[in-house]
Amino acid sequence: MRINHASPVAAAAALAVALVWWCSYPAAAAPPETLAVASIGFDGRVRMASWTPVWIDVRAPASGIDGTVTLAAASPTGSPVVQQTVPVRAAPGATLRIFVPAILYDARTPGVVTLSEGGRSIISVALPRVTPTDDLIAVLSDEPLGLEVMPAPGQRMEIAYLLPENLPQIWQAYEGVRLVVIRNLDERRLSDPQRQALQQWIWSGGRVVVMPSGDDLRHFQGPTLRDVIPVTVSSSRLRAGASSLPLAAKPGSEPVDAAGIRGVRWRTGRGRVTVLSQDVADPALRGNPGDRRAWDVLLSDAPSPGAFELEATLPPQRPVPVRTQALVGVLIIGYIFAARRLSRLAAVLRAPMITSAILIVAAATVIAARAAVFARADASGVVASAVAEGLPGTRHALVAMSTRMVVSHAGDFTIGARQELLLRPVPPAAVTIVHDGRTLVRSGAPGLRLAGLGIVGLDITGTLAPRDDGGMLTVENRTGARLDPVWIYQSGRVQAVGPIGPTAQITLDGQRWVSRDRLQRTDLNHALLVWAFSHLESDAILKSIPTWLVGWLRDPAFSLRWEGRIEVTPHLVFVPLTAP
Repeated sequence: MRINHASPVAAAAALAVALVWWCSYPAAAAPPETLAVASIGFDGRVRMASWTPVWIDVRAPASGIDGTVTLAAASPTGSPVVQQTVPVRAAPGATLRIFVPAILYDARTPGVVTLSEGGRSIISVALPRVTPTDDLIAVLSDEPLGLEVMPAPGQRMEIAYLLPENLPQIWQAYEGVRLVVIRNLDERRLSDPQRQALQQWIWSGGRVVVMPSGDDLRHFQGPTLRDVIPVTVSSSRLRAGASSLPLAAKPGSEPVDAAGIRGVRWRTGRGRVTVLSQDVADPALRGNPGDRRAWDVLLSDAPSPGAFELEATLPPQRPVPVRTQALVGVLIIGYIFAARRLSRLAAVLRAPMITSAILIVAAATVIAARAAVFARADASGVVASAVAEGLPGTRHALVAMSTRMVVSHAGDFTIGARQELLLRPVPPAAVTIVHDGRTLVRSGAPGLRLAGLGIVGLDITGTLAPRDDGGMLTVENRTGARLDPVWIYQSGRVQAVGPIGPTAQITLDGQRWVSRDRLQRTDLNHALLVWAFSHLESDAILKSIPTWLVGWLRDPAFSLRWEGRIEVTPHLVFVPLTAP
């Protein structure tokens, strides 16, 4: 028999080729171009620990994709902190651009983006390094505006020139933006969510400056700006040689003079929009010594972004339900009874007695274990403070929520809230936030603190017709839930009124006004009520409206779901009362 000495070599070579092919197969199924970071922040500039827009390009493999894109942010130590997950579905070979809201904590290694399907990771790419900033001016213009003269020495203020398609799809992602300047705006490159996000950011307190682009005023008439700017446009283009814009100021607007550059501004919701009469990108104006002073004036009206601080209003602890207290009492009595019986049986030491003792111990152990599970679940739940502040003139409300999950054992739990309420863990924690039409938060920790902010339609409206005896209050409540209890707040004094259902007409008594400090501490969250009245008195925007309706609302839309249970968290609603 002849031995072929080449056979082992050939077999080894074939095995090596097979091994290389097997190792490279996932890369062939998911090439690097399957997943790419298209845009992060505002032209790579990010205010750290703030909501940030991230755009991800996904090219589906030959089999298509029905999975998720997950952005895992990293702490400065490199460990995962918060994961944001967005569903992705695409036909074979299709290319999608996915928007992911994220909070980044490390500028050098922001995190990792992963494409997954069926629980299996297909490909991951690292987020590129970003430029951290304290203040950011976002500009939509095809010409430089001379803003580069703005940052003072040592001040981290960045100017980002953006394309319309890179604007955020949610208003919260403007959190790190101090001012938006609009000179050019191609409406064809904006989606409806992007338009709505910019408008809602203005309502929440954003500042926008709009100016003509040469003689072009078409962006003044587009759907993005038409309803939020303080002027109406009588012509699509500026007349040649005209010294002022063909604009008519809307009622309620006021003139502004920014170091010689004139315009009109007005307030919408909490925000303010300013329209300038000149194109500051005009070469004849660029480099003018007054530029710096003009931008100083405009930025002085643009406070740094902020949010409600409701953490201090949370109740110190979650009350233990009465049934849980009763269950614990029954368990204590049962253990005392069982201990006495066992001591008697142990003194006899007969075989039947020993068997009975063992059975009693086993039964007591099973009952105690089951009762403990029930007691832990019954004593666990949500402690929350939530407010819905009516935004004047918008028929919308700014909602803020601060919650603390109280659980007595470790385990995953899921919280669901309205999609508009974007939730974040405070402080950062290893959790996963899933954006799939509603917001879900998954965590394996024994507890979790969350803060949320959103804008929702204001389903409660009211008018007050003043009279000598106090006035006639008319309320329309379209939430489907009853307001109870309810107060009318007017310049530091309050008057309690009865519960309000779908509609109500209430005559206010001029003799029943009392100082808001005299309210009884019988509310489920008196600290939040005290905060609310202080907020109405100290906020420069809100205190200009003298009369408000303040009431508690249990709206199922703001329920929190946890381990199969639903807890409807009552929230405090502020409704500005207008003249009929």
